[in-house]
Amino acid sequence: MTIKHNSKKTLENLTPEELTKHSELVNATILSLKQELNSGSKTKARQAEVRLSFWEDQRFELDRFLNK
Repeated sequence: MTIKHNSKKTLENLTPEELTKHSELVNATILSLKQELNSGSKTKARQAEVRLSFWEDQRFELDRFLNK
């Protein structure tokens, strides 16, 4: 389940269980991308850097929604 960027309305429609699963997905993805940043491959690291900003934005939006 991937929530579109800046889709607060979609987050509002999720159940608490779905929010938990989405949060776990976002956290796991960010962790994985941070590990790829430290890989020996410049290509993998660059790709991870590009994707990481999107997922960090997802985390920010989710945190903002949960803390309102």
